[in-house]
Order: sequence, then structure tokens, then C-alpha cells
Amino acid sequence: MCHLSVHFDDCDCLQDTKALREAVGTMCKKYSKYLLDQGEVTANIEDETETKKALEEVMRQKSFLERYALLEAQTQLLANPLSFRSVTSLKKQMEKERKNHKQEYFRKLRENAFLLEEIAELKRELQEAKKYSVPSQRKGLYRRTSSETSSEQ
Repeated sequence: MCHLSVHFDDCDCLQDTKALREAVGTMCKKYSKYLLDQGEVTANIEDETETKKALEEVMRQKSFLERYALLEAQTQLLANPLSFRSVTSLKKQMEKERKNHKQEYFRKLRENAFLLEEIAELKRELQEAKKYSVPSQRKGLYRRTSSETSSEQ
């Protein structure tokens, strides 16, 4: 097992999943080719079982690392979904929001102008109503003092 660690010591691929996959693949090919190049089946059963165990361990580690890389990519996607969105979709969304904002702005502007006109019209009507008010109504609006009530009697 220690002779397998030599392949990973000179390779800085433990963090890069693609490079790690390639390194494990070349290592499998190298040892498979080495076994096939010998062309002879050794009588030593222990060597065969050790080689099989080493290859099984390498394949197990390879599958584990592939699953780990997949889980890590999914975690990054869940943590920051915006980083995986394309620039064009973000531009489309921004343009849509800009258009909606502009429509809302002009709607509020029209409503404000309408309300200002209505206020001005109500002020004119109030001034006209004050001009043509009946004097008896004005008299009734004022409060009589005690001196006015005593003089009338």
C-alpha cells in the first residue's frame, strides 16, 4: 500500500477532482499493464491477492472521491445558486425589473398629476362658495355676545 502513496505525493491533484481521476486511472492502467507485461502467472498466490487487494482499494478510493466531489459540487450549488446562473439570464432579469420599475414610476406620476388637478379644482370651488355665501348664514355662524342679547330686549 505504501508504494501507491508515491503516486499521490508527486501529484497536487487531491483537491482537483478531474486531475485526481486521471491520476488514479493512469495508476490503474500502469499496474494493470505491468501485470499483463509479465505474461506469466506467478505461483505465489499471496502476490496475486495482494495485487487484487491493492487494485480493489484503488477502485474503492476512486469511487469514494468521485462521490465526494459530486456532493461538494451540490453543496456549493445550494450555498450560492447565483454563481451558477448565466450572465444572459441575469441581464434579462435586470431588464425585466427595470421595465417594471419604469412602468410603476409613470403610473405613480400620472396618479399624482390627477390628484393635484383635483385638489386645485376643489380649492376653486371652495373660493366660489365663499363668494356667494348668504349673509344670514354668516350671521348665524357668529356667536352672540351678552351685550348683543341685552340690547335686543
